[in-house]
Amino acid sequence: MPSKVTTKRPTAKSSIKDAVKPSKGIATSPETTLTAKPIRTPTKIPSTPIPFFTIEYSLDKGQGLIAARNIPAGTCILSESALVVMPQKLIKHPHKASQFIYNALKKLPLHLQDAFRQLHRNNDIIPTETALYEIFLVNCADRQDGAEAAVYKTFSRINHSCDPNCEQAFEAKNNKQVVYTIRDIKKGEEIYISYRNVLEPSTLRLPNLKRHYDFVCKCPVCDMPEEKIQERDRKLIQLDKITSFYNSQQTRPIRSKLELLRRKYEFMVDLDIKTSVLAQPLFEAMNVCAEDMGVRGAIFGLLAHKIYVRCCGPESVDVKDIEETVLEPVRDMIIAVRWDGETILGMPKTEFMDWLWGKCELA
Repeated sequence: MPSKVTTKRPTAKSSIKDAVKPSKGIATSPETTLTAKPIRTPTKIPSTPIPFFTIEYSLDKGQGLIAARNIPAGTCILSESALVVMPQKLIKHPHKASQFIYNALKKLPLHLQDAFRQLHRNNDIIPTETALYEIFLVNCADRQDGAEAAVYKTFSRINHSCDPNCEQAFEAKNNKQVVYTIRDIKKGEEIYISYRNVLEPSTLRLPNLKRHYDFVCKCPVCDMPEEKIQERDRKLIQLDKITSFYNSQQTRPIRSKLELLRRKYEFMVDLDIKTSVLAQPLFEAMNVCAEDMGVRGAIFGLLAHKIYVRCCGPESVDVKDIEETVLEPVRDMIIAVRWDGETILGMPKTEFMDWLWGKCELA
């Protein structure tokens, strides 16, 4: 709020000269001449933006990222360069990997070397000659389609949830790891990504988390009543069967393929999947429709594009691929698709979706 400028009135201790200005045309003596001081414009102190998160410690999970304010879905909360990048082929060779990491750390400033060494490792009791390797293995993330793995100062602090509120992606253009919110996050909530494929059933997911990261997950999905966990696992297993059947039926008619992809997509929606895997059946449907079903392919691409942008950012590989190969050639067609939230192309949403997935045709 702008500061109010008030006129200073003379007080008992003020001189008359401070209160009375000479009239125009009246001579004054040097002793009584007033010198007008320039009015100072109040300086606005720039407000410091509230950070998206703080790094805090908890007894059960160690350090993690806590939202410092409300954050809407689709927000980039982190863009970070790596501390150490290592070829994936060295992962299977602990001693060679440790030497590689040691040499890479020597090139960093001391505070960044310390930041690496302070990251979590499973074996905190006895320092070993492969300690650097252990730190890297627990905290690394794949990049460049799995050809490399990298560790980061802040990103590597993000804890796991099987129902994450964020997703990570590697931006090759900027050589940075980015993190986007995939749902609205309230101030005080912890920021999570998933270390595993969110479509894995608990019978696979939990043992893998224990083996690779040495913890038992207690996220809301894993802490549900046993009967609900089993029900969710049945749906995930059924989803996997649909995916396998679809992959084995590539010579089926287009409409049969779309029906399988529709079932796959609806399973994901029913499971409340929010990560970019939700775009996969839409992306596959886009490719199925690309040649023979015209505008359908473009709309599937548009829907997949929207999910990828929200989860992985506008510079992600999948976003650029859809923009260049699908959306750009039919830009005018896409603009013509009017969607007001209730109707699309003049059709109710349910009727439109039936048409999109090939269950009916326009009259």
